[in-house]
Amino acid sequence: MMRFRSLVVPCAILLLAAHGMLAVHCAMTDFATSDEAGHLAAGLSYWQTGRYRHYGVNPPLTKLLAAGAVRFARPNTDAIRPTEVTGARPELEIGESFAWDNAADFQRLTLLGRLPGIGWSVAGGLLIFCWSRRLFGDAGGLLSLAAWCFDPNVVAYAHVGRFGAGV
Repeated sequence: MMRFRSLVVPCAILLLAAHGMLAVHCAMTDFATSDEAGHLAAGLSYWQTGRYRHYGVNPPLTKLLAAGAVRFARPNTDAIRPTEVTGARPELEIGESFAWDNAADFQRLTLLGRLPGIGWSVAGGLLIFCWSRRLFGDAGGLLSLAAWCFDPNVVAYAHVGRFGAGV
């Protein structure tokens, strides 16, 4: 029993690392979703203007984090123009223009935008492990973590980069 207890934390770290690597692999190989460019452009507009007009139907934090990583790549943001019309929803058109303006580098920009979401998913797995371990012991914590780390829905949404519409 004592030997198992000494392996719990290393096993949890191994599961979280496997989840992160699986999500990164999927982020690198899956193409952008239909609205991903719009979410990314909206996040960039938040950084540029300090206003949350684009894609205001989702909370801004995840888009800010994703776009924060992309800002360092210095993408062309000419297509991102502010809107003053209340209720206007131009983010899909702006996202499409942003994708075309950055076509040569769009896959890398999308990957950069997806990485913070993968970090959130790994942090979620850590939270589940700690909580389950406290409630159900070491085996329960590892079982819950394994279920999180390899659930197809969690892996699919961990890397999708929808910046607010995830798991």
